[in-house]
This record gives sequence, C-alpha cells and structure tokens, in this order.
Amino acid sequence: MSKINQKRSWSVAFAALVGLGIVSSAQAAIVGFWGMAEGAGTTVADGSGNGNTGTLTAGGGGTPSWGTATYDGSVDNVVNTHGYQDRIVVGNTAPLLAGGVANLGITGDFTVAMWANASYLGSYPYLIEMSNNSTGSARQWFIQGDNSGGDQMYVWSDANIAWKKGLGFKVGGGGNANAWHQYTFTYTKSTGQFLSYVDGTLKSTLSIGANQTMPGFTSVQIGGSGRTAFDSWEGGIDDVLILNNSVSASDVTNIMNETGAYALEVPLPAAAWTGLTLLGGLAIARYRRNKLA
Repeated sequence: MSKINQKRSWSVAFAALVGLGIVSSAQAAIVGFWGMAEGAGTTVADGSGNGNTGTLTAGGGGTPSWGTATYDGSVDNVVNTHGYQDRIVVGNTAPLLAGGVANLGITGDFTVAMWANASYLGSYPYLIEMSNNSTGSARQWFIQGDNSGGDQMYVWSDANIAWKKGLGFKVGGGGNANAWHQYTFTYTKSTGQFLSYVDGTLKSTLSIGANQTMPGFTSVQIGGSGRTAFDSWEGGIDDVLILNNSVSASDVTNIMNETGAYALEVPLPAAAWTGLTLLGGLAIARYRRNKLA
C-alpha cells in the first residue's frame, strides 16, 4: 500500500540490481506497478522501472480525484474514479505486449492485482482493461462487474472468445463491495487455469484453455474504460500490480500483505535509497566498461 512519504520508485537502481542478480526472479517479473503514492497532480508513476506513467483522464463525470484510505493499518494515497469514463490511462504509443510500452512482455503467464473499493456499482464497473487505444473502444482483455447480472464479476475479451467467462462471484468477493478488498487474478498458460483471489482467498478457478494468451494491447485503462459513459469503476483504487508470471497462493498472500518479494513500498530511510541508486549506477558503469573491454 502506498505509504505517504515512504514510497520510492524503482528505476535505474532496480534495473541494475536485476542485472546483478540481487533482485529475485519474483521481483524481476514485476512489469508494472502503480502505487498511487503521489497524492496530487495528473500522473501516476510506474514503480517497476519500466516508465509506463499513468495519466488521470477525465470522462463525462469529471476527472479522477485523489484521496486517502486506511485499510491496512496505515494511511494510503488512493485514486478515486467516479463512474463516467474517468480513469487512469497508461500507454498507447506502442504495444505493451511482447516488449512494447515499455517491456511488459506478457506472452504467456501473467498476474494482475490491485486494491479497490466500490462506493457505488454502476452498469459495468471496470477494474482494469487492456485495449488497443486510449479510448478503450478496442477491448482486448478486461475485468469488470455487471450490475445487470447481479453484480457478478467477469473476465472478458472482444478479441478471444476463450476469455469470455463469468468469475462466479460478486464484486467484493461476496462481501461488502463498499469495503476495501484486494483482488489478484493469475493465469498459467501451460494449464490454461485462471485463478481469482479476493482478500487472499481463492474464489474461482476457470479453465481458459491451454496455451491461450492475453490478446495484444497498446493501452492499460485502470478503473474504467473509455467505451461508454458508464464503463468505469466508482470508488477507490490503489496498488495496481502486473507480473509477467503466474503466482502461488502464498505469493498472493505476500502481494496482499506486501511481504517477501512483494514488499514494494518498504519505508527505507532516504540514505538507504541513495545507496541503492549509487550501487545501481556503479553496476551500469561496470557493465559498460566490461562490454567495451
């Protein structure tokens, strides 16, 4: 969770530490992380080091707004969307799939996770959408609720019928949708299994089909879609995480609690982060020197 004044973005130091083998393989699989730590402004930094900045984008009901929430014992900055196409838009300049904007590299296994609460359930509340443009009109893959279907949740795709499935549980995992919940969705290509967790508890296991992949996309829409005025989440969103691998049940717990390899926002002292940055710079310099030698 985005501890105010504690989060530090992974950038040059993170990339260098991956190269040195100091960062674990689990951490190296983190290809997108939007922790909403800013608390103000119109952009959300990508803490994975890939540089895919999110932009708070206005819709028919206004612009996403900043707020705070306490759902893990500390105060976090969050982004609130209002249900009328307002959302966070990431990318739209080159394919994020297979090394596009920039280096998400989702060609097989993947995991999508986030914290969210729904203050109101509109027609089709989108948690996240991968699309082929910033307006969201070309919906490649997405997770949404369906108010007309009793607030059931779905994984869906306009590009691949294999992904058109109900998840078998309601927004909030069957609990209070207006409370904060942690959602994790993880897919293993070799088995075709798509698992959904809410608050660390397995809620459904779907068979998508072995060797299916997420359709290619150029933009990530967080908390909404630009397709119609009612295709947005209405509530708060925080800590959106994308991995280019699948995760185990224990990993899901670590993601939810920000422990182990997924302690992404540990409040290290500023001096420690300065040291990591210097180490990253030295690692890059050493790599370049060896390459030229």
